[in-house]
Amino acid sequence: MNNMNQDIIKNIINILIAIMVIVGVGMGIFFVISKEEGTQTGDSDSTSVVNDIQDEMFDEFISDVSPETAQIITLLNKLQQISLNHSIVERKDFNALNDITVIIPSEPVGTTKPFEAL
Repeated sequence: MNNMNQDIIKNIINILIAIMVIVGVGMGIFFVISKEEGTQTGDSDSTSVVNDIQDEMFDEFISDVSPETAQIITLLNKLQQISLNHSIVERKDFNALNDITVIIPSEPVGTTKPFEAL
């Protein structure tokens, strides 16, 4: 009976962590969308105020979750700030690269009982 209670508690904790991660991702998406909308209006003062409020909300949210969840959310926030420069794929030297893909032939699949004596 004790093991059953421990399993139930572990399941509840896992569910709560999953909910926190989902909420964190949702907040991250909300921050990105609202930042994009703020920059489209052209009003830099209101955009900076919104960004300050979002940063404060983010910091408060991070302080209320477990360290692991906070680390994941912080990493997600950093990843969302990355912008890729696609100009490298337009360069002549990049387009001059040759594909040296080696096709690996299929091998026969092993036995269904790997620990059985040969």
